[in-house]
Amino acid sequence: MDKVQPPAILDDVLLHAEKYGVGFQANGCLEVPNLPPPNIKNDIHPAFHLNRWMTGHDQHTSTIYGRMMPALQLASLFLSEECVLGHFAHMYLGSLRQDSRGIHIEPVPEENTPQGRQFAKNKLVELANVITFMFVPRDHYQHAERDEKHAWGITRASRKYFQRTTRFGRRYKESDFPPVPPQYRTSQYEYQTPIISLREDFQDFFLRDYPGCTPSQKYRVWLLFAVVLVHEVSHSFWMFLGRMKGIGEPYGYSDSNMPELGFDWEQRALGHVVDPRFGTVHVASNLPLTTKRTATWNSDSNGENRRKAMRILFGHELYRMFPWTANIEYNGKFSWAPEYELSDFPEPFGGQTSRQNFGFLITALSMRWVVAWFKEEHWDHFRDRWRRERRYEPLKLWSVMCVYYQRLDGKVTITHACVKPEHGL
Repeated sequence: MDKVQPPAILDDVLLHAEKYGVGFQANGCLEVPNLPPPNIKNDIHPAFHLNRWMTGHDQHTSTIYGRMMPALQLASLFLSEECVLGHFAHMYLGSLRQDSRGIHIEPVPEENTPQGRQFAKNKLVELANVITFMFVPRDHYQHAERDEKHAWGITRASRKYFQRTTRFGRRYKESDFPPVPPQYRTSQYEYQTPIISLREDFQDFFLRDYPGCTPSQKYRVWLLFAVVLVHEVSHSFWMFLGRMKGIGEPYGYSDSNMPELGFDWEQRALGHVVDPRFGTVHVASNLPLTTKRTATWNSDSNGENRRKAMRILFGHELYRMFPWTANIEYNGKFSWAPEYELSDFPEPFGGQTSRQNFGFLITALSMRWVVAWFKEEHWDHFRDRWRRERRYEPLKLWSVMCVYYQRLDGKVTITHACVKPEHGL
């Protein structure tokens, strides 16, 4: 499941940044003319076939399936191309290790071999026998729990658990669910038949907004939808493997910030966690897709804590190029007032209060980067590099629009810049 985050801050900062003159449009992050249509050529993965989608109450997938197709094709590539199956092979084959934080998955050599990738690929095809996708019904939103209202998708381990723990689950009959072969209806697979509930406004976008949208808007939603699908499939895959029944998810890697296998997949497949914010698909179609990093620190006499935080936020390349003199006083509607006690939020916000210093780096993703994922020539490059070097690298961000929000000793500033890192990000 996508983790809960502090309410509205990213939308608030983006909207005020645009007001203060940050040129998302001028720097190619919003509307780009004459965009070509997607030209990826692959088939749809069995997990995303139409017969794996729920029918019944407020489910219109059969109507919008054609409009979803580019997103489904991209998501299918991430589940079927050997070069990008590293994370799934890691979940399947890696060894479980205990450390001071809990359990993490330790890499093993086999996960980076053609045979290891094929094992993962076959297991993902097997997952397609039991997985279910659906859209949260629109009349449920006002009754939804906080997590449901603000997550792009939620994965539950079984149909029985789904119907027992959601208000809307009881509205669906057995005939509304996709079929499951008899061998997976045993007690052994009781909590290994995952169901993924997707935000209702994805369906609204494809059903109502899509005909009037520009190619740029469609590309942004296609990419976001594809990322959410595979993010949730990462959770589903772990459930299906049954490696930690009743325990939950491990840290995907020894350096993971939290036990969240979906975000681990995004970092390794895309190089960034895409659009990690509250908001709606409508907002996503009208603002840039983004990625973000956060850090908190306490003031100290020599400033070392802040320097460490800056290295976390920016890294060497971006920090070196950022125009630190361009601060603007920030008087937006969201100012991290003392009443926002965030100790109940997960890392990286866990334990944060308004008394801590806080840095929030938002990078608006260019349409060039967004569209590139739908180009066959880039996937040919990924495949070729894997064949020659057994290595995969995500697409680089060669031009980025950055907005940096900082609360330092009670003073809030916002800084912005368009930078072109020499080696990409």
